[in-house]
Amino acid sequence: MKTYNAYGTVAASDLSEAAHSVSDSLPEREYRYDNLKAFLIFCVVLGHVLKRFGMSEGADALYLLIFSFHMPAFLFVSGYFAKYNPKRVIGKLLPLYLVFQCVQFLLDLLMMVPGQGWQVLEEIHFQLFTPRWTLWYLMALMIYQLLLPLFEARSRAQAGRCLAVAAALGLFIGCNPDTDNFMALARVFHFLPIFLLGYYERRWHLLSGLGGARPALRRAAAIFLTAVLCTGLFLFHRVLPASWFYGTESYGTDGFTWFVRLGVWLLALVWIWIFLVLTPGRRLGVLESVGRNTLPVYLLHTVMLIGLSATMLPVWLGGNLPALVVLALLITYVLSRDCFARAVNGIRFPKKR
Repeated sequence: MKTYNAYGTVAASDLSEAAHSVSDSLPEREYRYDNLKAFLIFCVVLGHVLKRFGMSEGADALYLLIFSFHMPAFLFVSGYFAKYNPKRVIGKLLPLYLVFQCVQFLLDLLMMVPGQGWQVLEEIHFQLFTPRWTLWYLMALMIYQLLLPLFEARSRAQAGRCLAVAAALGLFIGCNPDTDNFMALARVFHFLPIFLLGYYERRWHLLSGLGGARPALRRAAAIFLTAVLCTGLFLFHRVLPASWFYGTESYGTDGFTWFVRLGVWLLALVWIWIFLVLTPGRRLGVLESVGRNTLPVYLLHTVMLIGLSATMLPVWLGGNLPALVVLALLITYVLSRDCFARAVNGIRFPKKR
């Protein structure tokens, strides 16, 4: 017997384990989440394109806007599809982390050595437990999925208590002055409440159930909130440090406090609610295929951007915001093709027979 969630779509308890999984062919898909993942992975790529190539005030404002929601929303979706599966963590996520940790280390080395000489080797260290650039996300997924039994809840009340514990851990980690990002623990605890909220959302619709049952009013409220948040972030982008949204800051850095962390969480939850309300729940062709194959986009776009940084592209596109958006769209679409998905999906430890 099929069960249905608050949107009238088939429940996702038997679907893929995480938002970035290269899923197998499934008889039922939640197209709302495929469409949402497609939008979010584009935002991930665009944010990194703006960081590397953007050299304008508009690019800075858009960068801040994107970072206010894209990773919290992705981790919420990852939690929604999460399952406790140690074999998958060891057999799939760990090999991906190890391979791309080595790839990014070698690329950074190749990019720096020609301009600075071999003495740069003293400045670049291979750190197995300090994720490079975007690989903190894989580290976080591994830790979250292994911790799921500790946060298992059988009722809304238990889920609320688990979320309170996760929030306390997130607030406590800000007291740590160490910013070396060992095992991405700062980000792991910062985003833990968001991940768990997504995990509980699958069963109790704690977030999507807010706002009443009238779709028209919910959509109107979501559109109004979108306009308010976009306007506010664009107006204040000069005074709001983007680092507040990274999840890596210790208290006292760039004005970051425990109260700011609470505000960052609240802002993320509002954005996620907006996306749940406004994202179409029907099949949308290209968006579905991109949303199904977000893992190769996430892992490979960094490799592509590091390579593009060695070309004249930053000079050609640095001040052209529309061109940067088009570049992000192209990268997202190309890397979401099935050939890249098969290649990334092939990186795993062999199964024992």
